[in-house]
Amino acid sequence: MATQNITRPGEALATSSEKAAPVGTAGVLSILSVSVALLAAVAAATGLLAPSVYRDAPSWVAQARGQDLVTLIVVVPLMLATQVGARRGSTRAFLVWLGCVGYIAYSYAIYAFSAHFNSLFLVYVATFGIGTYTLVFGLAGIDAARVARTFGRRTPTRLVGIVLVAMSGLTALMWLGQDVPALMSGQVPSDVLDAGLLTNPTHVLDLGLVLPACGVAGFLLARRRAWGFVLGPYFLVNFALLGVAIVSMTLFMLIDGQPFNVALSAVFSIWTLASAALAWRFLSNVR
Repeated sequence: MATQNITRPGEALATSSEKAAPVGTAGVLSILSVSVALLAAVAAATGLLAPSVYRDAPSWVAQARGQDLVTLIVVVPLMLATQVGARRGSTRAFLVWLGCVGYIAYSYAIYAFSAHFNSLFLVYVATFGIGTYTLVFGLAGIDAARVARTFGRRTPTRLVGIVLVAMSGLTALMWLGQDVPALMSGQVPSDVLDAGLLTNPTHVLDLGLVLPACGVAGFLLARRRAWGFVLGPYFLVNFALLGVAIVSMTLFMLIDGQPFNVALSAVFSIWTLASAALAWRFLSNVR
């Protein structure tokens, strides 16, 4: 993975019209993107409008329907709109699109592994699989150095980098604060029991993959390395969308009379606002 610094004297500056996004695989990415958007829309609409499809604990169902709402009315339309912008050469649109794809891959990994078997099982699997391949192909084909050169020198790289490292560290501490005491006492965490799960898939994905990668992205961005300019906004957009979904989950749990962690909900509300504000500020520096 290239980690070159982009501030070399005399280096030509790029503009967003230079198509830093993948060009050779653009057609394949478009097909995959539309496919995963349609699958996610089907899964979300079904779960939202026909909740009997879920065979899970009431707490999990409320959370799933809260996320279904955000997926259907926010993420899928945003993903399709930014795909069009990315095909027209917009680096800003491509980076937002990438965050949407990451949201879908992450979310449907959780549905596929934790939702009790139901009629949407293969839809979850297909959405997770195609979303993951779309993310991999999107990242593999990108010219990170060119993306980096589309950002102005006033881009708040150090601020965003520090925030990403802090977010990853604090979230890891929150999850370990639930898991370690349970392990030491020989008990199962209450949120796992309430949702009727065997383990918490969010903790698995976050502690094993997402949070370490976020920390690396923050470090690269703070050092103004090329891949930091790709992964930094990716995580900001991804976290902002996941934060909106978490707020929606909390509201659905409240409406359904399910218990929820007020402090954790407040933390993620702040997380959502911070991620969205930083994503807006960061991406506004694309020339």
